[in-house]
Amino acid sequence: MDHSTHDSTLQSQLSLNERRISIENVVQDVQQETLQLRSFLFSRVSLPRINSFAFDLALVALSIRSCCLVDAFLPKDPCRGFSALLYRLKQKSKLFRDVVHIYEPCSEQSFLINPLRLLARYPVEDVSNSQLTDWPFSSPIFVSTNSPPEILYTPPEGLFAIVQDLILQISNPSSTLNQSSTIILPQSLSASLTVPLAAILLEYPVAYCPSATVGSPFLTNVTLDVYEVRLMLNNEDVDTSSQRKQTPSPDDDEERDHRSVLKFSCPSGLGHSSPNLSHQIIEGQLQSCFDHRLANFLHRDLVVHHTIETLDRVAL
Repeated sequence: MDHSTHDSTLQSQLSLNERRISIENVVQDVQQETLQLRSFLFSRVSLPRINSFAFDLALVALSIRSCCLVDAFLPKDPCRGFSALLYRLKQKSKLFRDVVHIYEPCSEQSFLINPLRLLARYPVEDVSNSQLTDWPFSSPIFVSTNSPPEILYTPPEGLFAIVQDLILQISNPSSTLNQSSTIILPQSLSASLTVPLAAILLEYPVAYCPSATVGSPFLTNVTLDVYEVRLMLNNEDVDTSSQRKQTPSPDDDEERDHRSVLKFSCPSGLGHSSPNLSHQIIEGQLQSCFDHRLANFLHRDLVVHHTIETLDRVAL
């Protein structure tokens, strides 16, 4: 996870008032502005999905997460929609002043990122001073989706150049980026680049690297260590009773107890053979990282949940 010095520097950049803002207030701001733009953003989305999106984006704005993948709804026009939403949020709170929308057109995925978090993890001086074929960072660990999966000691060709370009853009934003808050990735990127890039943006310790052409299921029947960082909720958090379903399912009950901050997997076999991928090491790193990020928010409990699962296929 982030080096503690970078993390401390980032925390010090937030004013005392910003650090004392409650998570719930920021979630409410995102909910309100998203609902104001609902006809512009999406056709029809349930309130629980809007609440989930609002919570994810609030954690990004508060520097608890570095990035969230928008999966609560499929936006009508991602670039215009999220540009408009971020513009309105920036007028409401300076917490959103640096948040950027990254759009990946091939898979039509949208990421909302906190540039300060990304720059703390991948400093511009390290990126600009490295060769395009190098990966000068210890994280993530790149893993193939072959059978059996293996650790890759070099990232997929072309990945560093994409990360380098993103880092340089967000470290010295152009007037266009400042106005639109959107970066559009190249059209031609294959899954061999977009999948590990997503892992980098989302701060996964493990980045799967599939082949360029995705034609078959990944990691079929491979035993996986599945990790989930959970933020435990207070009774008054996020969803009010008027927003909940009248007949909740068991999954709804579990969701009310916590919000997922981060979820990813790693082949269990690699965890046994590589000390850096052992579940004890990964759980400890995650707990330390997010405990530090939540230190300024009162009455917040965070749990790193670890399970062992075998799936028909893994969504990357």
